[in-house]
Amino acid sequence: MTDYLPYTVCDLKFTDLPQEKCLESIKQVMHGLFQGLNDLHSLGITHRDIKLSNILIDFNQYPVHLVKICDLGSSKMLVSDPTDESTQSLNYIGTRSFRAPELLVGNRYYNTKIDIWSAGIVFLKLILKYINKKVSLFEAGSTNHLCKIIMDTIGEPTKVELKEMLATRDIMSGSIKQGLSDDDILKKRFKKLDQILKNQVPKECINLLH
Repeated sequence: MTDYLPYTVCDLKFTDLPQEKCLESIKQVMHGLFQGLNDLHSLGITHRDIKLSNILIDFNQYPVHLVKICDLGSSKMLVSDPTDESTQSLNYIGTRSFRAPELLVGNRYYNTKIDIWSAGIVFLKLILKYINKKVSLFEAGSTNHLCKIIMDTIGEPTKVELKEMLATRDIMSGSIKQGLSDDDILKKRFKKLDQILKNQVPKECINLLH
């Protein structure tokens, strides 16, 4: 089979490669992943379990030519109409560390954006692997623990964002309870993440991650 891909993104190696080739490998993986998600989403399909091991590649070092998304066992054609209870979907879905905030706060009318969050976590994990950071970000033993990691690393959702996420669980609103405004919350967005990545990758890479 000419399209057989023997590796997953978990197997991607950056050892003994110059910086530009390491970054190019990440770029190739993410380009393929976003193309695949665009194809799925254009058909109305949400994958719901995007993670490193569900992304197949043809080579585990530079250059990566082929990228494919696999394991559509959790995929679903979502309708997601909050005025129609029959369109609810399971929110305890996907691998925990790649699970989007709207799922964590109880949204059952989510959409394809949860796959974009998961792709962002894939991106971040590849960057951390590239810069050899000994940080196991987003590895959590519970939903509450993952919420804390997200809030500490990326920032808390604002009132507006929680409303948009149709939150039913009050587990990501600590700053709001303390009386901080949405502007105050946004000022702290990405602060710790940027400290971790500072001077390690190009600014364009961090902007895309944001």
